[in-house]
Amino acid sequence: MIAVNSSFRSRTLWNAIAPATLVLAGCVSQPPEPATLAQLDRSPSTYHSAPVIGQISDADAKSAYYEFLHNAPGHDHSRNQALARLAELELKESERWAQQDDYQEDQRYRATLERTVELLTLALADFPDASGNDRKLYQLAKSHDLLGHHDASLQALEALARRHPESELYAEAQFRLAEAAFSAGDYLAAEISYTAALHSSQDTGFHERALFKRGWSRYKQSLYEPALEDYIAVIHAQDFPDLAEQFENPLNADQQVIYNEYYRSLALAMQRYSPPIVELFRKHGLTDLYAPYHASATLLEDQERISDAVTQWQALIASGPEPLLSLRARAHIVSLWQEHGFTEAALQASETAYRDYQRYRTLTAGNKSNPALEKNTTEALRHQWTQVARHYHSRYQQQPEDAHLRQAQQWYQRYLEHFASYAQQDGVTLLYGDLLAEAGQTEPAFLQYERAAFDGSVILNQDAAYAALALLDELTGQQPERWLARNLRYAQAFARLYPSDPRTPSVAWQAARHAFRANAYDEAIELARFAQDHPPHQQEAYSLILQSHFDQQRYAEAEQIARQLLSLPALSDDTRSLTEARWSLSVYRQAEQAERRQEWDAAIDHFRRIHEAYPDSDNAARGLYNALSLAGEYENWGLAIALIQRFQTVYPEHELRVDAERQLSTAYLASGQTDRAARQYERLAGTEQDGRAQRAAQWKAAQLYLEQGDRDAAINAFRRYAHRYPNPYPENAEAMNHLVTLYTQSGEPEKRAYWQQQILTRDRQQPDQARTDRTRRLAATAALGLGRDHHEHFKATRLSLPLDRSLSEKTGHMQNAIQHYARAASYGLTDIASESTHQIGRIYETLARDLLESDRPTELSDEALMQYNILLEDRAFPFEDKAIEFYERNLRRVASVSFNDWLAKSRERLAVLFPVRYDRPAKMSIRFPKMAESEKPNHTSEPITNARLEADQP
Repeated sequence: MIAVNSSFRSRTLWNAIAPATLVLAGCVSQPPEPATLAQLDRSPSTYHSAPVIGQISDADAKSAYYEFLHNAPGHDHSRNQALARLAELELKESERWAQQDDYQEDQRYRATLERTVELLTLALADFPDASGNDRKLYQLAKSHDLLGHHDASLQALEALARRHPESELYAEAQFRLAEAAFSAGDYLAAEISYTAALHSSQDTGFHERALFKRGWSRYKQSLYEPALEDYIAVIHAQDFPDLAEQFENPLNADQQVIYNEYYRSLALAMQRYSPPIVELFRKHGLTDLYAPYHASATLLEDQERISDAVTQWQALIASGPEPLLSLRARAHIVSLWQEHGFTEAALQASETAYRDYQRYRTLTAGNKSNPALEKNTTEALRHQWTQVARHYHSRYQQQPEDAHLRQAQQWYQRYLEHFASYAQQDGVTLLYGDLLAEAGQTEPAFLQYERAAFDGSVILNQDAAYAALALLDELTGQQPERWLARNLRYAQAFARLYPSDPRTPSVAWQAARHAFRANAYDEAIELARFAQDHPPHQQEAYSLILQSHFDQQRYAEAEQIARQLLSLPALSDDTRSLTEARWSLSVYRQAEQAERRQEWDAAIDHFRRIHEAYPDSDNAARGLYNALSLAGEYENWGLAIALIQRFQTVYPEHELRVDAERQLSTAYLASGQTDRAARQYERLAGTEQDGRAQRAAQWKAAQLYLEQGDRDAAINAFRRYAHRYPNPYPENAEAMNHLVTLYTQSGEPEKRAYWQQQILTRDRQQPDQARTDRTRRLAATAALGLGRDHHEHFKATRLSLPLDRSLSEKTGHMQNAIQHYARAASYGLTDIASESTHQIGRIYETLARDLLESDRPTELSDEALMQYNILLEDRAFPFEDKAIEFYERNLRRVASVSFNDWLAKSRERLAVLFPVRYDRPAKMSIRFPKMAESEKPNHTSEPITNARLEADQP
């Protein structure tokens, strides 16, 4: 929408409009004034002074007017003129202050405006019926607005519109009132004021803007038909050219902005209008239907409503426009579907557009009324058809089905039927040739390539020419009598035009190649020698001779010819690389022959020669690999290691590298270099493709580090194994157990505890069938170790005052220890279960003792201290009972297991405790949280249950 200021806040807008109106207002007839007042601008005289000829400054003039007002009687009508003139001078001064930066913060600027308001208000109050009051109200509105008094500004405008409907400022006042109402969202009031501005007898340049903005006011009120009528009216007022005329005479930038905004507004209302829009357009004389539908479709496309945008173009087509516009609408529909990824819809639309284009050509045969527009439209169709043909071509490449081939052929043929003169420019003939070649239609493909590549013997497209020659070579091989002459003519043209093209030797050497294909090696060698003195054929000739020797298994002769070829000057990179490969293969074959003869040293030497001469040749890596393998096979470990290391350095990405590294680890072990063997196994773990091989290499490396006593390296190796290879679980558990042992040795209890916990966690995650007796023992040992750690923390925590706090900390350690002991016992291993059960009893016994030995509050009286001791005893004795319970439970194992040290220790503790506290009834419970179901281990031995604190609380 064109931006129209909705208030007087822009000093520039006021200044753009005001000068003319001020001048005109100043020309309004007024009653005669005293001569002295008319000369105040020219003379510094007072009200009673005689006039002085000459101009004076604005400051002197203001001073004179103020003096006049001070001296003039109140009923003097000249005061009105003086007040008006002073107001103008104050406004002029405010404009001068406004030229500086941050003028709105300058008190001098605001003071001039405030004096202007005061002067105008006084003049309007003292002379309410004076001529020129419309101008004063306008100036008052402007001054209030510049001061930020917007309500007062609007009141002045309302007074102007109410009191002076015939004023030349009336239309602007109504327009500004309408703008304010529009900005405030009062669209009905805005519509009324815009209408008043439109109906003013004075057209001061607001008519079109007011009409346009009234359309928006009506649109905002959902009055879509009246809004459309206003938009159509402003479009008529601009008299925009239609599409065909715009192609001949484009709009300038300003016109384009207005054009876009008017039609965009029209499009917005179109989309909300329910009745048939075409009837409304025709009713109001809007004959250019393309522009509104184009605007509407563009708006919908911007909103990503692609189907709706297509519907707009379909509506235009249904309205029956001239055939060219209908065809253009079809092109727009295809473009919308194509550009927004609706491939199938674009293909269907393209088919429809093609049929319309056929009809259009029939209707307009020989009649080009709008050549520029038609050219633009058909160019769009041309590019779209190219894309459709490419699409079906791509489909055929992805899915070589006959249906895709037929569709691609059809669209290429349609293009060539209608746009043949652009085929070279758009590359269509070359693409069509590619399609036919891909479809195996050699002769039709060649004909398309020929059309793209040649004009007689002139080459138009180098790539197309080479493609044509490639197919022609095939055709010549099939029917030499039919195609040979053309083959020679085009090959000569190609060789002459592109002598440095690397493809030229192959094109020019067709005859020698055909001879070679017949397997007549002696004849091929003779023909090649005949041609070898000619630079274009020299390298090809040597190559053909070399290959002929090779095919006859004369490898020593082949090696000699290859050396001669490599000595030729200006050898192309491609030929040099190919020749080096042939040389290396001839030496490789000689090595194989020596190996078959069991000449091992000679075989190794031949294999090494390839790598030493041309390390980048195809057979160099395999030859070096064979050399190192032979050295290892015959236990020449020093040579084997050196060759393997060389292989690693030169061919780090070769497919045989991993196998070479396997041999290196074997060679290190065989030669007694265990530390290097371990590092090599670690590298293998990172390079092996097979997961089992990776696992085995990592395990072997860790074992070797362990054997060498390299604890840090062993830790790193086992840690990597534990993290990377959770399965098989037994091996993973062993790796974690090694880490527990190593961290125990290194004195890192936190890391040891981490891996003990990892053993328990992973054991809990395993299905029963994955566990073994060994993993159960490892898990039970880990749980026992964690229980011991927490037990030590428990014992180290002293019960001090305040008792509740220290008791809470101690029982926390107690709970953790009991949980881990219980977990350890759950695995049913006699030695671990008996220790765990005994230690749980020991924990309860220790807690009871520590309670009795805990610190006493110092402030207690003797009697209170006695009561406190009794309460502590009541609280401690139940823990002794629990200790007795677990010691006794441990002894019950004697019935099913052999007597051991932990059972003996439990019996010793019962001998001390049982006579005193065993079998006391429990009074109340202090309970620890239950073990989660997921944490409860499977076991077959007697479970440790009810491992809780059972005690009376004082």
